[in-house]
Amino acid sequence: MGLFVIISVMNKKEFPHLILTYFVIMALALIDIGCQTPVESEGQVTWVILVRHAEKTGEEVDAPLTEQGQKRAQVLAEMLLEAGVKTIYATQFRRNQMTAQPLSEETGIPVTTLPIEGNTAEHVRQLAALLKSKSHAGELIVCIEHSNTIPLILTELGAESIEGYVDYPQMFIIVLKEGKPAERIILRYDF
Repeated sequence: MGLFVIISVMNKKEFPHLILTYFVIMALALIDIGCQTPVESEGQVTWVILVRHAEKTGEEVDAPLTEQGQKRAQVLAEMLLEAGVKTIYATQFRRNQMTAQPLSEETGIPVTTLPIEGNTAEHVRQLAALLKSKSHAGELIVCIEHSNTIPLILTELGAESIEGYVDYPQMFIIVLKEGKPAERIILRYDF
């Protein structure tokens, strides 16, 4: 089961990014309420936020971000600044590293690079295993990924996947709790 929420920002003065952060936190709370019972509340919930890298300049293998992509990366950082992020993962590509950089700078959390080395399926398995590991239990983890890896990661985590194209403003929030099916919320963070 998933929840889909649209958050659109026309102008920073009309809709401050703090309100976006509020929506993210409310979405996390809503999904948490739906997956806990009093007995289960003793276990730890791991939150995963999956986003596609921001807009890139072209189709070359290691394209950097456009000006709009840099703005989107900054919006992401502002949204998640007070959310309690503990870990940031990104692939080795410049567009992913540049998307993660503002969040890393704002939070002081270094970006952990998890490269894709030719085998997408192996990358997906490695990332999913890390996200499900006891070392991340109870954490909020942000992963900067790609349009082709996000559906595969959702499936590997046991969350409802998506069909079709993963757009730049989509944000997938997945809650992982041992012994329970993964839950998923989809947000859009337009600006």
